[in-house]
Amino acid sequence: MKSLVVFPGLSSPYHERYTSVYDLLRDEGKKRAVNIHIVTYPGQVDSEGNYSGELSPQGAVGQAKTILQQMEKDNEEYRTLGISFGCFVSLAAAMKLSGKHFWKSMALWGLIPFWMNWESFASGKRNENIGKGTRFIDSNTFYSQLMPNELMLTMIDVPFSIGVGSKDKYVLPEYLSYLRGVLEGNSKASFSLIYIEGCEHNVKSGQINSSRYLDWIFSQ
Repeated sequence: MKSLVVFPGLSSPYHERYTSVYDLLRDEGKKRAVNIHIVTYPGQVDSEGNYSGELSPQGAVGQAKTILQQMEKDNEEYRTLGISFGCFVSLAAAMKLSGKHFWKSMALWGLIPFWMNWESFASGKRNENIGKGTRFIDSNTFYSQLMPNELMLTMIDVPFSIGVGSKDKYVLPEYLSYLRGVLEGNSKASFSLIYIEGCEHNVKSGQINSSRYLDWIFSQ
């Protein structure tokens, strides 16, 4: 692997609560001589503490498509990692991007069941516990731009691996079993599922089996 493009969750990778999540990836990338590109979506606070625009699914996917198109133009092999909401971004970008010659695989960590998106946004009032360091469009419009991950998984042609941690408070291990049932016989791409003991929804240095999490990402 030469390059890894990381699509973060709803919270900015530069919010103080989450910087260590992405520093873990940067540090491992240096050890393995892998270029790490951590995306910041419109609406997320950047490394300088500035905001630009508001986060919308369409905006995040459009930005992802632009980044990946450039990777393709550069004739450079790359992998992607989606974390939480970043899984949606990865999948939606894979559906929109044509000519995926250099996108070798995607890792999807903490993929959110669609019903949770409904719970968080469709009521018309966003769950204030999510999306730290991020400014959003209105909740109803945000929800209307989403597409179920469960459906997109059966439509993409990029090989993928889905990972869940045993301490993830949002995604239960039973969901992996459900996804296996959805994907077997219906997936257009090769896939694998992994369950890692001790890891949370956002993996930081020092968590049990964080090294296995990193091996899973960088071995794709």
